[in-house]
Amino acid sequence: MELGEKLKSLRTSAGLTQARLAETVEVAPRTISKWENGLEEPTLSDIRKLCKALGCKKSDLVEETEEKPVRKVKTDEAKPAVIEKKVGKLEKNKQSYLKGLATAGAVISKIVRILTYIGIGCLAFCVVFVPIILGSFDIIGGNTIKINGVEETIVLEPTDETKYTIRIDDKEETIDLNFSNKLVSDFLNDYSRTKAICLIEVSLIIAIAGMLITSFILKNTEKLFNNVQDGHVFTEDNAVILRNVGYLIIASFVIPFLAGIVPNSVMGTDFGEDFSLVDVISILAIFALSYIFEYGSAIQEDSKSVIYDED
Repeated sequence: MELGEKLKSLRTSAGLTQARLAETVEVAPRTISKWENGLEEPTLSDIRKLCKALGCKKSDLVEETEEKPVRKVKTDEAKPAVIEKKVGKLEKNKQSYLKGLATAGAVISKIVRILTYIGIGCLAFCVVFVPIILGSFDIIGGNTIKINGVEETIVLEPTDETKYTIRIDDKEETIDLNFSNKLVSDFLNDYSRTKAICLIEVSLIIAIAGMLITSFILKNTEKLFNNVQDGHVFTEDNAVILRNVGYLIIASFVIPFLAGIVPNSVMGTDFGEDFSLVDVISILAIFALSYIFEYGSAIQEDSKSVIYDED
């Protein structure tokens, strides 16, 4: 059995992806792929690191009689030992488009992920200070809000299905609260400081959980786009990334539903996401893509092909 085959067998038995093994050995994922496909051979130092990462002996990778890995050299008397790589059937302009799309996707994913972290921080701040702020509010007559220590009062009057006119003394402004008039009216007429704090805190926690899940999805998509940009399209690592995204999307529906069970049953609220048939189809499509990528990685290994021309 060749060194590459042994390496792949040991890595698979250890449950490691090429990317994970590359991180441990401190090389690029593409290098692991080249070693396994016989395009290159590791140095003696690399073999020591591989043995340590895989928990095996040097003899499990190379013959004991070998003092050091010898690179295969093309001679006139022998056939080329290095397998020639073939570029996949993708036109030059499409290769450029794919690289550009992958770069844009990675950058956008990173920017949105950073903004998501900022949003999580703002919501966490609200979780701490909402009880303090609401502690200074009193509801008078069902539509008048009195703030302790402030002379002015705030009057809410419905003007549309979700729009309200806010009047403070002689100043007024119309806003859309995105809640039905009945829901706001019931809340004001049956106002309880404890209930209000609980409702808002649960809403904020559900929002934080949703944004955390979104940040994890963006982190995975950023990694996927980076892999595509580097030419690592059909790989086991990308298949795992897609499956992780599928699990996270499922969690984005399940967590709000579970978090809303108590307030829904005790306070009659309506927390939770609607899970439509389109969402189910989207999740199934992501899992299907993950297995297509896994199948594609096996084909790419057998054909020894790469998606981009080498610069």
